[in-house]
Amino acid sequence: RGVHELSRLAGRPGAQMATMALASSGAAVAAASAIRAGAPLASAARRLGSPSALRASTACGALADARWRSTIARGGPGDAVAILLPGVLLTNALFGRGPCLQAALRASAVDAELGERAIQHCSDLPAVAEHIVDGLRHRHGSAARAVLVGHSYGGYAALEVAQRWPDKVAGLVLISTQCRADTPGATARRRAQVDELRSKGLDAVFEAMLPNLLSGASNADTSIIDLLWSMARAVGPEAFARQILACATRADHRQTLERLPPHIPVLVVTGKEDKVTPPRCNREMRELLERREDEMSFPAQACADSAPARGHRGEWEGAQLAPWQTKLCEGAGHLVPLEQPAAFEACIAAWSAKVQEHRESVAAAAAEPVSGARDGRWNPSRGLLLHAAQDLSAVFSRSSRRAACDIARMSQRSAGLLVLAAAPRRARAAWGAQYSTLVG
Repeated sequence: RGVHELSRLAGRPGAQMATMALASSGAAVAAASAIRAGAPLASAARRLGSPSALRASTACGALADARWRSTIARGGPGDAVAILLPGVLLTNALFGRGPCLQAALRASAVDAELGERAIQHCSDLPAVAEHIVDGLRHRHGSAARAVLVGHSYGGYAALEVAQRWPDKVAGLVLISTQCRADTPGATARRRAQVDELRSKGLDAVFEAMLPNLLSGASNADTSIIDLLWSMARAVGPEAFARQILACATRADHRQTLERLPPHIPVLVVTGKEDKVTPPRCNREMRELLERREDEMSFPAQACADSAPARGHRGEWEGAQLAPWQTKLCEGAGHLVPLEQPAAFEACIAAWSAKVQEHRESVAAAAAEPVSGARDGRWNPSRGLLLHAAQDLSAVFSRSSRRAACDIARMSQRSAGLLVLAAAPRRARAAWGAQYSTLVG
C-alpha cells in the first residue's frame, strides 16, 4: 500500500522513490534484527548498505511478519502460567481448588507458591512485582508469561507488574481491587491500624476487620469465618504490617490500566456488597478500559499525539484489542472467590473462552501475507517497521562510525515515509504538514 501511494504521488508507476523507501525500510528491519541477535556493528551496517531492493523488501516482509506473529502469540492465557496473588492477611486458600481454576483459565499451570511468597515477604509493591517476574523466569523459563490473578492487594501487585513488565503479562484478573493510590486520609488510617496491631495484637485487629470483608449472608457462614481466621494466623502480624504499609505507599495505576498494551486481556470482578472496594471502583476501571478501547479504535489520533507518554502506541497499530470484561458478583462482599466460588469460576471460564476465540481469530488473520493489504485493512507491519528503524538509529547514534549513523538515519526516514504513505487517508490528514514535509 505504501509503495502504491508513493508511486501515485511521484506521478509514475514503480517510482524509484517508492522502491528505495521499501528497500531501505526492509534493510533497517534486517539490520535491527541482526544487532539484537548479537551481530557485529559492521555486519549490520553491510546489511543496511545492501544494493538489492528485492532482497531488502523480502527481508522486510518476512521479519515484520515474524514479529507480528510473536506479538499476537501473546494474545491471551493459553500456555501461560497462572500466578495467584492473594490480598492482605490471605493465602491461596482464598482461590479454592487449583485444578478448577487452571481449567477455567486454560492455563498451562497454576503457580500456587510464587505469588503468595511475594505478597507475604516483600516490603513494598515494586519489590513484589520484581520478585514475581524473577520467579517466573527462574521457575518457568525466560519466555514464560503469566496470567496474574490478583485479589485486593494482589490486584495492586498485578498492576505493578503490568506497568513495569507488560511483555511478561498474558492476562489480568483483578478481583475486589482498584487502581487509585491511597488518599492522605486512607494512608493515615492504615498507619493507625499498624499502631493498633502492635499495641493490641492481630486477633483484635482482625476481629474488627471481619464484618467489612463479607456480605451479609457470608457473615453468618461459620466455615468461611473459620477459614479466614486460619489464613490470617498463617500470614501473621509481621507480614500483615508490611502489607498494610505497602498499600499506603502504592502508586496510582489509572494510567497503567488506560494505556495497557492491546495484547493483554483483562477481567475485573467485584462483589456487589463489597465495602472495602465498592462497585464504584469497578465502574471506574470499566471507564478506563473503555477509554483504552476508544483510543485503540482510532490509531491515527493516538499516533498524532506526540506526548512522551503516548510514544509507545505506534508499535501497537494494527493490533486487535484483546477481550476485556467487568463483572459485579451477586451475593458477594470483598472475598468473591470464597463467597461465590461457582459464580467466580464460571465468570473466569467465560472470559477465557472469549480470549481463546480472539487469539484464534487474530492468528488466522496474521497467517495471511503482510503484503496483502489490498483489502483495506490496517496493515500491522507499519508500526513494526518504524519501531525497528528507531531501534537501529538508537544503536548507531552511539557509534563513532559516521557513515553507519547516516545510513541508519536515512533508513529511519524511509521507514517513516513508508509508514505514513501506507496509512489510511484520515491518518495522513491528521499528520498534516508533517506528512507533506516527509513526502517532499
